[in-house]
Amino acid sequence: MRAVPSKRILLVEDQKDSAQVFRAGLESLDAGFKVIDVSSAEDALKALDKGAFDLLIADVLLPSISGLELMARFRRRNPETKVILVSGVRDPEIRKQVARSGAEAFFFKPVEMSDLLDTVERLFGMASSFLPSEMSVIKEELAAESQAAHIAEQLAELRFNLQALSAALINERGQILARAGTLPDEQIESSLMPHLMSAFFAAGRIAAFTKSAQPDDLLIVRGKDYHLHLSSIGSTYALLIATKPLPTARMAALGEAMQKAVARLAPTLTQLERAFQPAEPTKNKKSSDLQDTDPHLEGILDKAETKPMNPRKAEKYWKTAELEPLPQAGALTYEQAAQLGLIPEDV
Repeated sequence: MRAVPSKRILLVEDQKDSAQVFRAGLESLDAGFKVIDVSSAEDALKALDKGAFDLLIADVLLPSISGLELMARFRRRNPETKVILVSGVRDPEIRKQVARSGAEAFFFKPVEMSDLLDTVERLFGMASSFLPSEMSVIKEELAAESQAAHIAEQLAELRFNLQALSAALINERGQILARAGTLPDEQIESSLMPHLMSAFFAAGRIAAFTKSAQPDDLLIVRGKDYHLHLSSIGSTYALLIATKPLPTARMAALGEAMQKAVARLAPTLTQLERAFQPAEPTKNKKSSDLQDTDPHLEGILDKAETKPMNPRKAEKYWKTAELEPLPQAGALTYEQAAQLGLIPEDV
């Protein structure tokens, strides 16, 4: 009785040598894998007519039918088909399209065989991967871009609702991260910003002193030609609004609107920060596993005299010490010359 293959894999690769290498690598993972390689999307569809596949590996930029369209057709036949897409073109737009397509993994050419096989094992539950895949990295980048776009939209909406000259998001270094509109004076960003940030840090210290969870402040500077309104967003960011001179009643309404805007921006900024936080170190490792020093050397250093020398004793030593003059560059000492037989015997 003929054994039924555990997994059917279709590899679409127009380079014959590469196809042979990838096929051999995939078949080495499991004796039950049935790997079929074709050189075009048309041949891939013909293979699909003969039966569904568990995994499709294809290039995004195929000559006639794109890898994305090919993936859609395969999944219409079998929604459970897993897909790995590759591309020889490092185009950011391609990365975005792949991330939105729903493919399980993505690689740029040349593809490392070990990475590909690791991904296949992970997709089929044969092993776990310790390294993030390219696809997960792309999705994180897209999520960050989406959050940044959301912040820009919120600033634009806030500026429109307040009829403000500009609305800007500032970080703790005084850098403008996003803005809607133009600041009324170009010197604000270069000359005034350090003073505005002094007020920002002062608000944080006051909040800490009063045991407030987050700074809840609003600084208003009323100038002749424009007003500036600064409000902290947590301890890391601030919202800066520039308006034309406003009457007292309008200023109160603007302050309330800024408070609501801060409440909306804060969670978005938190999500954006988390997307770029480095992975935490493994907790189950002992501190001794991370040491790169010689224990024997550490023991010698522990026994060594490490007390600082008295400055007076050191100064006295250098004054009284009789030091031999250093030989000039290219010159030999008397002992070196004697060893070489350059000193006359009667000397």
